[in-house]
Amino acid sequence: APRTTLCDLTRPLPWPDRSVDATWSSGVLEHWTDTELVPIIREQARISRRRVISLVPHAGCVAYRWGKAVAEADGTWPFGRELPRSSLRGVFEQAGLKRVEERTLWSEAGLNFLNYVDPEIRRAATAWFDQLSEDDPVRLQQGYLLLTVGDVSAA
Repeated sequence: APRTTLCDLTRPLPWPDRSVDATWSSGVLEHWTDTELVPIIREQARISRRRVISLVPHAGCVAYRWGKAVAEADGTWPFGRELPRSSLRGVFEQAGLKRVEERTLWSEAGLNFLNYVDPEIRRAATAWFDQLSEDDPVRLQQGYLLLTVGDVSAA
């Protein structure tokens, strides 16, 4: 059965080398600088047999960035320091991972951050967004999350 282990990502993880198939993080890595992330990702790679997977806020998501900026300016941002990224490829490669692939996900979620700007703007933007075709570049390039996957087995 799945287990939960509380640990500090900035210290060695409490598992032996290659003890899990993959490590996955979401809502974690955006709180550190690239320099701080390299040893964290390297440690994730150490315990993984196959892959390291991360999801962080995407710097190219305009609605997220606008909402975040407004909320930070008025002191209502509840998530602490977040460093949205356009890529983590370099960090993953510095940590020794190979065949790093990236893409953005969940375009519609970014629109929710417009509530920090104005709920009516969010409603109007969502109505417009919902009319876009599935292959529209806005849908394809405005993902709220950046997915980065690095291969350990080739490292």
